Amino acid sequence: MLVALNGKMPQVLAADPEIQFIHMIRDPRDVLLSGVHYHKSHIARENSPERSIHTPRREFGGMTYQQKLRSIKTIHGQLRFEMSRRHNTTLQQMLRWNYTDPRTIEWKYEDMMLDRDGVRFRRAMEIAGYGPEAREDMRGAFLKQSIFDQSEKPTGLHDHIMLGKIRRWENEFSPEFSRLYQEKYGAALRELGYADGPGNG
Repeated sequence: MLVALNGKMPQVLAADPEIQFIHMIRDPRDVLLSGVHYHKSHIARENSPERSIHTPRREFGGMTYQQKLRSIKTIHGQLRFEMSRRHNTTLQQMLRWNYTDPRTIEWKYEDMMLDRDGVRFRRAMEIAGYGPEAREDMRGAFLKQSIFDQSEKPTGLHDHIMLGKIRRWENEFSPEFSRLYQEKYGAALRELGYADGPGNG
């Protein structure tokens, strides 16, 4: 199994008609909140795909991306900074995905956080061609590993993973910042199916 966090697939796989994908997106507003937290707390590691945030940059007066982000005193200032830089890149990756590819099973993060009995997950495994016994085994693994909006982060999870909360932006965005995000990315929210709120069904 290959997990591609940035939505980019090796060309050899993308061109293979026999390959099947599960593609998951999340409300971009929650992605923004998660990105700010992750980039503020990220620890430099040699194999990390985010190593570049620790490189000093001239545009930040010699500070790294992380140092610049941390130097901004308010959360909404940090959100504005992230929104115009790395978040914009992430959102464009979400928009470029081919949502009409028949090989792809499309998921929304919000839907999977509500799939507490694993019915949606099991159905996807059926579409993917797995037999009944395998589907039940995989559903069990899905339920065991899921975070489902827990109040505490389970041990052993990747440091990119926080809690399973959905609709964080509703409580953490100010009305002013919500309007700003809507003005800048309202069209993207509509295209991705988030115009009427998280999940949008």
